[in-house]
Formats: sequence, structure tokens, C-alpha cells
Amino acid sequence: MDILDISLKVFDQGLAKERGIEKEELLRSIQYARTVFPKWGVTATLLAGEEPLCSTVSGIDYLLDAGVVPLVQISAKAGHYPAAEIGALFEHLASRLKKHRVAVKPLLPLLSLTTPLVSARPKGLLRGFIEKVYDRQLLATSDLRRSLKVKQVEESFESAGL
Repeated sequence: MDILDISLKVFDQGLAKERGIEKEELLRSIQYARTVFPKWGVTATLLAGEEPLCSTVSGIDYLLDAGVVPLVQISAKAGHYPAAEIGALFEHLASRLKKHRVAVKPLLPLLSLTTPLVSARPKGLLRGFIEKVYDRQLLATSDLRRSLKVKQVEESFESAGL
């Protein structure tokens, strides 16, 4: 496992408390996960439309500044907001992802499930081949990172002098 998603749902403190969501505990979990997973290996899902859009924007900015990829999912309640405002929210997300140079390619399967704004283009022969090579490279680097992080229990005790 190289990517961990923690469902934050809402960023607004008052609304989180009202719904029984332990926002501070979730943020601590996210910060701890950042120490375990590689940069941009932790994602947090926010639900667009469940809170004022300015709160969702604040959540996006906070998460990106913390090295966490925000995934924004459109909730059923988003219909209460004008389409232009929802569009502006996703434009803000896209510009901030670009500013922080977040590699979104590993997240494309998640994005296609949570966001209807991902265009589905048919793969050509060359594009499909390149993506398979890229996927193999991601898998190999993931295995290497995992093997470098994981030590046998005896080795840990020996290195600690126990």
C-alpha cells in the first residue's frame, strides 16, 4: 500500500463537531500518516457541497500545504450551489495541485471514481504501452521503498542495541 486515503468529509470545525466528526483527531492521523508514506502518498477526501465552499477551499489549501493530496468528491447536497461555484472550486483545486507540483497520475483511478470532471479518452496503442511501462515503474519503486522501510524484528532489535 503506497497511498492512504483518510475521509475528512468536511473541514469546517463547527460542522464537523455538529456531525460528530473528530476533525482534530483525523488531522493528527493525517499528519502521522505523512511521516510513514512518501510525499503525496496521503490523500484526504472532502465532500463538496456538505459545507460552505469557502471552507472546502480552506481545507484544500491546508491539506496541500501539509503535503497531503485533497480529493474532492461532489456530494448530493452540491446541487444547492450554482454550477459556476462548484466549477470554481475545482479550478482552485487544479491550480493548487499544479502550483504544488502534485503528481496526480498515480491517483487517476481514484479521481475517475470520485470526480465526474475527468475526461475519458480512449487509449491508443502507444499510449497504452507507455502507461503499462509507467505502471510497472511505479510498482517497482513502490516495492523498493517498501523493502527499504521494512526490517526484520531481529534487525531492529540489533540496531537498537537490545
